[in-house]
Amino acid sequence: MSGELVVNLMGTGRDRLPLPFELRDARGALVVRTTSPVARSVPAGLYHLRALTTSGVWREAISTVVDDATTSLVIDDDGPHVRVDPGATAPPSRPVPEILLADGPEPGRDGVPPDLVASPGASSAQVGVTWVFAASVVPSSVPTAVFRDGERTWTCSLPVNPRAGYPNSTCVATAAPGAPRLRVAAQRRQASTIEALVRAGVAFEAIHALGDALERVGSRRRDPVASVLAGYGLYGTRPLAEEHRWLVELARRDPWIPDLTVLVVAVELDLGAITAQVAAARLLAVIDERMLLTDALALAIRTLRRVSGDGADRRLDDALARLERQAIEVDWDAVFLTTR
Repeated sequence: MSGELVVNLMGTGRDRLPLPFELRDARGALVVRTTSPVARSVPAGLYHLRALTTSGVWREAISTVVDDATTSLVIDDDGPHVRVDPGATAPPSRPVPEILLADGPEPGRDGVPPDLVASPGASSAQVGVTWVFAASVVPSSVPTAVFRDGERTWTCSLPVNPRAGYPNSTCVATAAPGAPRLRVAAQRRQASTIEALVRAGVAFEAIHALGDALERVGSRRRDPVASVLAGYGLYGTRPLAEEHRWLVELARRDPWIPDLTVLVVAVELDLGAITAQVAAARLLAVIDERMLLTDALALAIRTLRRVSGDGADRRLDDALARLERQAIEVDWDAVFLTTR
C-alpha cells in the first residue's frame, strides 16, 4: 500500500527557491534528502519532514500519507498545510514547534539592545531590543556598525542592500553573549534564506537555490548580499566555471564589496585562468578594504598564501601579516565580519 507525497516549500513570486528538506519515516529512517518541489511515491504511513522556509527558519511537520491518494504537504511561514485529493480523508498534520538554527541570531540579552556607538555608511534606528540599519545610496565601501560591550568594542560589517527601498534594504543587529549578531532582515526573502543555508552548512543540498541567487545578477530585483552569500556558499562544493561570469559581473557592478574580487581571483586560480602574479596584484588592490563576510577574510588569507611564493614580494608578506593580525580579533562564528 502506498500513496504519493508532494512537498512544496513556498516562496513568493520570483523569490521562490528550491529549498532543502529531509523526509523520514515513523522509525526515523531517512527517506529522501533533496530540494523542493518534489513528488514521491512512498508507503502509506506517518512521516516527519524538516524543511527550511524562505524566512530562514527551519520548520518541522508530521503528516500521514494515505493509501492510493496524493498528499500535498506545503510548508511556508504560516506553518505546515496538508491537502489530499478529493475523495480521500484528509490526514492529520501536526506542526512541531518552530526550530531556529542553533547558531542563528539570539534575542537581546536581558531585553537590552547592543550599545551602538556609530554606523558609518548606514542609517540606524532602534526597534525594541534590536538595531535596524539601511543604506539609501550605494556606498564606496562596506558599511559598518560599531558597538560597545563594557570595555570591548566590536565593529560589524552590515549586509545592507542599497539598491532596494525600505525594508528590503535593511539588516538587523541583536545583543548576544560576546559580539552582537547581524542578520539580513526577514523581508529580504532570498538573502535571508541564503544566509540560513550558509549558517546551516547545507550548501551542497541547496546548490540549486544558491545557483539561482547568482543567476539573478541581471535582475533589477537582485540582492547583492544574497549573491555574495551564494557565491561563498558554493565555493568549495565544485569548480565554479559556469558561475565565473556571474561573479565577474557582480564584482563589476558592486565594487564596494571586495569579497567579490577575492572570490573571483580564487576561482580563476582554481581554473588556471590567471597566474600567481596577476592574482597577487588584484588581491593587493582590495586586501585592505573591509570585507562583508567572515569567509571572505579567510579566503583572502588562504589565497594570499597561495600566491606569496618564496616571499620575494615584500608587499604580499606585509599584506598577509596585516590580515593574520586582523584574524586574531575576528569572531569566527559570525557570518558577517565582526572584529574587536
